[in-house]
Amino acid sequence: MPLVCQKCGHRGDWYASTSLDNSRIPAGDAPAALQRAALAKIEIEIARFSTYSGRYISALKKQRKEVGMQLESVVYPVLSIPAEITSLIFVECLNLPNSGSTRPSNRRAPLLLTRVCRRWRDIALSTCDLWTSLEIQCLNTSTNETAVPRGTLHGLTTWFGRAQARPLALILRNFQTAFGPQIQDAAEQLDILDISVILPRLWRLEMELFDREQFQQLIPLDNPLPRLQSFSASLHDTDLAAILKNAPLLTELSWSRISEDRKPDFRRVASNLLTKLDLSCERPFFSAAEVIGILRNFPSLSDLTCVVDRHDVDYPAPLTFSNLRALRLRRELRFGAHVPLIRTLELLTLPHLCLLECDSSLNPDVVHPFLSRSSCLIREVKCELTGHRTVAVWRQLGSFPSLDTLDLSLEVPFSRLLHAIDTRSDEDDPSPLILPMLRHLTITYHGNAARRSPIIYSDIVDIVNRRRAHQETVELKSVHLVIDEGVDWEWYPGDSVAADLRRLLARGLDFTIRVGDEGVVWPD
Repeated sequence: MPLVCQKCGHRGDWYASTSLDNSRIPAGDAPAALQRAALAKIEIEIARFSTYSGRYISALKKQRKEVGMQLESVVYPVLSIPAEITSLIFVECLNLPNSGSTRPSNRRAPLLLTRVCRRWRDIALSTCDLWTSLEIQCLNTSTNETAVPRGTLHGLTTWFGRAQARPLALILRNFQTAFGPQIQDAAEQLDILDISVILPRLWRLEMELFDREQFQQLIPLDNPLPRLQSFSASLHDTDLAAILKNAPLLTELSWSRISEDRKPDFRRVASNLLTKLDLSCERPFFSAAEVIGILRNFPSLSDLTCVVDRHDVDYPAPLTFSNLRALRLRRELRFGAHVPLIRTLELLTLPHLCLLECDSSLNPDVVHPFLSRSSCLIREVKCELTGHRTVAVWRQLGSFPSLDTLDLSLEVPFSRLLHAIDTRSDEDDPSPLILPMLRHLTITYHGNAARRSPIIYSDIVDIVNRRRAHQETVELKSVHLVIDEGVDWEWYPGDSVAADLRRLLARGLDFTIRVGDEGVVWPD
């Protein structure tokens, strides 16, 4: 069946349409006449088809132009955002901007952002703040030099070059503390690390697992560090003294002291500018008297973390340190050592303390006098909670009427804590109202209590609702439950309680259950 065009009527069987009736042509002339007639018809068809195709191609070109113009007028919403706003969003894509924790990876910002489209690539490469932090993995060589895979130094220069004149943050992690066969075999593929060019630009530097020789190779003791504000490393006393001397702007220090026979002499490493000091390593650990010495030799400290041992020194009267706002007392990690960490508070008066952390319980006989003479408003507490009676929980937590955030390591049945923070009171069992300002609650449940005493999730729902409705308590914004990894946990919300919890989630409560290293297992 011939094909017929719906617009021009052209038939697809052109050869058949050019055939002639042989009866009308003389027999001798039949072949030539037939061919001439066919040729004429072909010429006519070519002319007609050329005219039609020209009009058709012209129409297609016009349509192509119109569609192209319409496509050019289409702007994707994400591309309509001003470049300055897109740049700020990109910076927020980093986990901790300017912290030095950025690892080069095509699967994560900032490199991932350069692989989406040309516009994003241009914006990302021109956003200086995306390229101010970097984490590098280092290896030891047989000569005890710090090495990195070949090409890392060039990448470091390129990466930080995009930051232009911004201050830089760098983390060096030494994953090979002793050279081995794999380092010998790869020696030709390594470069010796050299950060001397960027030292004047560093505002944050963290060096993990570096020995003294490596440290002095990377940072000579007489090298100025004019921008350095945050520093973390394992050092000898003399090395730390040099850092404090060469870094006049240093305000944050995390120091793991390389083992020495004598206790540190903080008169050699004193600073009037240091505001945050972390001495949470296992060694050195400090007596209460040495904690006093630290506070005296760093008079501007507002945040102190240290490990306290079990040697107590009595002072005639508590000493006042008005600047300290956060105090974290860590436990000495020696087998069998019972450390009354909270006893350190007997030697202190801290009128502006807002955060208190302690790897032990809050002994009311120590805490109450401390709060009474300090007159401070503690807003955040992290501690252990002991005492199997509800009244013991009241005594430990009832001294913090301004508490906003509570992080508890719980070794007592969960119901004891819920009863203590409940707003309901009956005649047979009157309960005081504690923690009226509590908004954020994190509980790490472990030990025998977690193995034997399940969590009654319906009680959590009731308490959240009652505290929300109570006139003298604020609303709980978050409740996070962390189950110790050593507990075989099988108690999760049933269908009915899960529905109630999801309704609370819809109303703004941040509620999660984590089990060991599994991360969030509910509601995810």
